[in-house]
Amino acid sequence: MNNTQGFTLVELLVSIAILGLILITIGAILPALAKVNRSSAQDQNTVLAARAYFEQVRAQLRSDFNSSVTGLSVPGNNQNGLACTPTETSKTSAASSTLKVSRTVTLTCVSGGRTSTFTLTVANPALGTL
Repeated sequence: MNNTQGFTLVELLVSIAILGLILITIGAILPALAKVNRSSAQDQNTVLAARAYFEQVRAQLRSDFNSSVTGLSVPGNNQNGLACTPTETSKTSAASSTLKVSRTVTLTCVSGGRTSTFTLTVANPALGTL
């Protein structure tokens, strides 16, 4: 009787084939995961730049609501493929065309071929004292 212990050649070949299939599957998934990681990093940089810019806008409008915010720079703009363009509009009172009721600042950013648009609307703080 043959009582030797160990694996047969067929068992080894089957286990190597299964291991090969698992490694090929993992190898196919890794590039997709790397692409998602890069995309998430670009999105995060865009959101952080927009947040920092809007903090500057809020501070500027709190100190002087009627001042222009076009001179404020977007942190990280034109770096690492990030290109942001701010625009601003204001809504005036129906009773007085010189009284600004609210200001809306829109920031359009392009990063990695994706466009993101962020909007901030700030009401005139002086309206509560009128």
